[in-house]
Amino acid sequence: LASIAAALRALGADVRDLPDGLEIAGGRLTGGTVDACGDHRIAMLCACAAPFCTGPMLLRDAGCTDKSYPGFWADYRRLGGQTEEV
Repeated sequence: LASIAAALRALGADVRDLPDGLEIAGGRLTGGTVDACGDHRIAMLCACAAPFCTGPMLLRDAGCTDKSYPGFWADYRRLGGQTEEV
């Protein structure tokens, strides 16, 4: 949960840590820089959130998706997602 909260906060979300979960206030995501921390689930969460951000998102360690879904980024682009390697 801490990694999810950190990723969402990096994208501009208002997230509150609770003893048994997270409370996420509504609002627009602004974009920003997120470190996937080697966790494919965080990388995919950010990919799903990116189209809803008002600004660009930079995802560090995006290749970690290869451990569970090697074709993730190709499929993401095929579905209309935009990516750029920097």
